[in-house]
Amino acid sequence: MDPFANTLSLIEKRISDNLPEGYRRLWIQGNQKGITNLCITLFPTVGIYTFIFHKINGFKNVTDDMSPDISDGILDKHEYEIRKMINSKTS
Repeated sequence: MDPFANTLSLIEKRISDNLPEGYRRLWIQGNQKGITNLCITLFPTVGIYTFIFHKINGFKNVTDDMSPDISDGILDKHEYEIRKMINSKTS
């Protein structure tokens, strides 16, 4: 799996383990061409899904050769930023 897709998958799993109340699932997709563009799809327990589009400057990918401390730090930063954005859209 390429590092960008792997990083998105790891972030998605972390956030999915503790979704905001009223949501049952999310998907994170994106592309990385200079600036990183993300599309986050939130699926509520009732009703229609929501898209959140977000640009991130300086998005770092997790790679297999990184130490766990470095990769966890990168994932923590991305997870925090995405959760903050999700919470602002769902509250």
